[in-house]
Amino acid sequence: MRKIVTVILICTLAVIACVSGYKIFQAINEYRVGETSYDDLKKYVIATSSDTESKKPEKQPFKPVIAFDELSAVNSDIVSWIRLNGSVIDYPVAQCGDNDYYLNHLFNKQVNSSGCIFLDCRNNPDFSDRNSVIYGHHMKNGSMFSAITKYKEQAFYDKHPEFQLYTPTANYKVKIFAGYVADLKDEAWNTEFDDVEFSEWIEKRIQKSLFKSKLKPSAEDRIVTLSTCSYEFENARFVIFGVVRKKG
Repeated sequence: MRKIVTVILICTLAVIACVSGYKIFQAINEYRVGETSYDDLKKYVIATSSDTESKKPEKQPFKPVIAFDELSAVNSDIVSWIRLNGSVIDYPVAQCGDNDYYLNHLFNKQVNSSGCIFLDCRNNPDFSDRNSVIYGHHMKNGSMFSAITKYKEQAFYDKHPEFQLYTPTANYKVKIFAGYVADLKDEAWNTEFDDVEFSEWIEKRIQKSLFKSKLKPSAEDRIVTLSTCSYEFENARFVIFGVVRKKG
């Protein structure tokens, strides 16, 4: 009887090990497919000098030129490209009619848990709203929007005070002024305000911020909010806020 119980136990443990191993393999494979998919899209980003005729090109900033027509042929939902220098954030931003689809679809629309960076469906695709919200997963392998949780530390903000947004019509730098952990009842994701409400909303973001910034937006400014999961409590989110400035 003991031998039978031992055999059953061994078989059970073997099945559990196989299932666990398969799930781990599946997760790793999904990460790999997601990373490869987004790496392939980098061919649509061409680094060019702002002054190719300069005698000292090494002193000239390089500005990415995004091939939006080609990207649109891959997925017509493309609205922009986001980049945070010094991090892995270097991705296309999509937008569709809801905020669910890109939670588990890559930019090429393949089903994958990495999802795609996407703009809130309530927003105008040209970032003309007072608050435009961009979402991305906090992946365990450090991809997608995982890096923005580093803004919980002042030192990271000091080294990375802005990110870049490139659209079919303009290039922007977004100067970050606040960031904090939020629950789902927070007003971080509000998109419509009158002048007074917007000024008060900005002030509250600054008061909650985990880092200090000298920048204080006005009611005339446009804000971009980046949002990802955080793990301090159930349904926690980490959000950072930046002021949109057009690049020269």
